Formats: sequence, C-alpha cells, structure tokens
Amino acid sequence: MTYDQRTRDYIQRKQQEGKGTKEILRCHKRAIAREVFTLITNPIPVVDHRKLRPLRQERRLIQVQAAAALGVSIAKISLAENGRVHDATFLTTYETWLRNTDLTP
Repeated sequence: MTYDQRTRDYIQRKQQEGKGTKEILRCHKRAIAREVFTLITNPIPVVDHRKLRPLRQERRLIQVQAAAALGVSIAKISLAENGRVHDATFLTTYETWLRNTDLTP
C-alpha cells in the first residue's frame, strides 16, 4: 500500500467513495484475488529464452546495443538470454524489439 502506485490509486478511489479502512482492505484483497484468478486461468504466454540470443546474433547486434535500446543493464539482457529473467513483459518487449530491428546498417 506504500509503494505500489496502482494500489495507492485504488485505495484513494475507495476512500473517495467513503469506505472505511477495513472495507478498503477487504475490497483490495478481493481485487487481488480477481487478478490472480485471471492470471491462473489465462496465463501470459512466456517467450522461449532459447530463441533470444540466436535472434540477436542473427541481427548482428551486441548486448550493449540491446541494453541501450531497451533502457536496461547489459546484465539483464544476459540473464534474459540465459533464462534467468522471469518478467514476461520484459521478455516479450525484448523479443519484439529484436524481431522489429532493421538489419540495414
């Protein structure tokens, strides 16, 4: 409730609706449960990390270029290519960027 902006916004909306602290927490737990249920029943497809390095090498890109373009550290690119990053959003963004990168110099 202190750090997550979505949670802070949700709590603020509920306070504006005139709900008390206990009721806000109950509503928040239910919202979390709905989100978890949706993720369990409709899992986000995860990118196969084994395709990332060959795709990057096929495009003749180095990790430094990928990291700079995506605004992340070189270590994150390396970890993603080794299957040690479990952030589906980042992996999808990385794969999309690799597929859409122009091969011309």
